[in-house]
Amino acid sequence: MQIDSNANSTTLQAIIQHQENLEECNCGSQEKVMFYCDEQKCPSFAHQRLFCPSCMRPDKHPHAPVFIAIRNKNVSNEWNQLRQEVVNLKQKIINWMSIHEPLSLLLDEFIINPEISLWCKYNHLKILGEDIEAFYQINFAELSIKGEILKLQELNNNLNGFRERLKQLEFLNKIGPIVLWMLYSDAIPLVSHQIALQRLSLPNYEVFIKLRLYKMQMSLNYLLKDQKVDQEVYLRILENPEESNEHFIQKMCSKLKSIANTDELNISNALQIGELRSELDSIATSQMLISIIQKMKEQEQSTIDKFNERILGFEESLRKLSERLINQTKQNKKYSDNLVKSLENRLQIKQAQERNHVDQLRQNFESFKLLNSKILKTETQQNQMRKFFEQAGRNLSFSQLLYRGSQHSFSASSFHKFCDNKPFTLTIIQTSQGVIMGGYTEQSWEGEDNYKQDQNAWLFNIEEPKIFKVNDDGKFAIVTNQSFGPTFGGGYDLHISDDCNSKYQSYIDCDTYNGFSKGKQLLRIEEIEVFSV
Repeated sequence: MQIDSNANSTTLQAIIQHQENLEECNCGSQEKVMFYCDEQKCPSFAHQRLFCPSCMRPDKHPHAPVFIAIRNKNVSNEWNQLRQEVVNLKQKIINWMSIHEPLSLLLDEFIINPEISLWCKYNHLKILGEDIEAFYQINFAELSIKGEILKLQELNNNLNGFRERLKQLEFLNKIGPIVLWMLYSDAIPLVSHQIALQRLSLPNYEVFIKLRLYKMQMSLNYLLKDQKVDQEVYLRILENPEESNEHFIQKMCSKLKSIANTDELNISNALQIGELRSELDSIATSQMLISIIQKMKEQEQSTIDKFNERILGFEESLRKLSERLINQTKQNKKYSDNLVKSLENRLQIKQAQERNHVDQLRQNFESFKLLNSKILKTETQQNQMRKFFEQAGRNLSFSQLLYRGSQHSFSASSFHKFCDNKPFTLTIIQTSQGVIMGGYTEQSWEGEDNYKQDQNAWLFNIEEPKIFKVNDDGKFAIVTNQSFGPTFGGGYDLHISDDCNSKYQSYIDCDTYNGFSKGKQLLRIEEIEVFSV
């Protein structure tokens, strides 16, 4: 039996590379095995699965030979393909979660079985990749180098087992709204629009609304017992970028309206239709609010872009004028120098005016925040402060910054300079550990080492849902001392020391405001603000 003389160079190269790692043939020729017998009807199949060129005779192996190197390469390709599929799927999930992780974490809070969460599925995939890699390195890599094709064939069951585990996770290739629906369909109705709006960015909230609308569509189909509905069609809507939420809302409104006008609905169905319309109205309102916020951001960005364009225009004009002036310096250098300086001054004035205009626009945008606080930076924190005032029985409708440590210094004297004789104040502090807390009082801070009564005083921790009201009719609500910063309670519950940003002498303790502190804890203050409210 002769080897095909037309075998390509790749095959020959593979044979040469593996030949030195192969064992000698058992025929006694002292040649190394190069071929693999996979014909069960072959007379030598049972006792000589690997053989050398000398054994390629009609009486021993009367069939076309299979190169060990090529079979070994094919088996290696199968394992490497499996490893790469796991890596690609993991990266696909990571890329998607880099934007949409907050949405999946929010939905995780409302599921009963954590095993169905997206992160749990990702961990299963991660463990699968680690198992495959460990098995590959321990059992496969060395056998592949040695070309032990028979032992490699024995690993096929393991390869099939790993592929079966990967098959159970292949639905993650559709990572996006469809996968979220598959995992969280029962949890989606439990998440309120208010919570989603507070905790999610615009891209995440858009996906959340799409899932809620899809859930409503499914509820409507079930209510009408529509047997003609193709669920796959609606699942494709989840992934269709052309299908906007606004378009979906319009179609749902039209459908609900037409159904409500029929005479075929019973009372129970009519009530459920009404609930769907109410939720749809809530979604539409949220979408309108998002559109307003988006337009404001776009307007701000447009103004900044126009400003930058004008600056570039001024710079280009200055460059052209400068070139002209340089050409004129030979005739009148003094005149040219004065003209350049004049133009530069005019440009600086114009640039300053433009910057002031942009700063004013930014200030106008920031004025939407009720508290112009460097501590309460996020909309969620601002909303939480409004809720604290509502719990105290009043609305937070006005604020004026009286004192800020980073601006006026952290000394007690500076605090009293700006805050004495100022009733109705809100104190906000941020510790070096990032904790945000503070308190409210209707009393003013002037006085010499004296307690002041205030039944309406309270303390807060931004991470806690409720305020901590003063007890005992507020007899020891606050302490006025010219050597102290703002200090609340008789214990003291919240004490801000002089030079609180550089000393660990400020502290919290438990005494006058129930539940505020579980014990004494020293603090160093990173920032402090006092507002008139």
